[in-house]
Amino acid sequence: MDLIEEFRLRVWARSHYVPANARDRSWHNCIIDEMQRMDREQVDISCTVDYQPDASVSTFVPLAPSQILKRHDPHSHLADPNLLKKIERLRQTGHRNVIQLKVD
Repeated sequence: MDLIEEFRLRVWARSHYVPANARDRSWHNCIIDEMQRMDREQVDISCTVDYQPDASVSTFVPLAPSQILKRHDPHSHLADPNLLKKIERLRQTGHRNVIQLKVD
């Protein structure tokens, strides 16, 4: 059996799961194996403890700062994009094919 056929059988087994006592032993070993894996997964899930966090306890854990960060004012001092500078330079030199941009 090739890998693709095995994958198809495993997908079929997952979508058509049957409890262990109702399985037909004449089914392909790959199907039985996948259903047994699903049984083990269900056992693993049922053994895990359901964690219900207390509403009064925060789940946020602050980390010690690795560096001192400074809060800056809005970046209103940023320069115009290079394209706008280039268009303005072309306009100043009297270039005729400069596109007209409306910049607010």
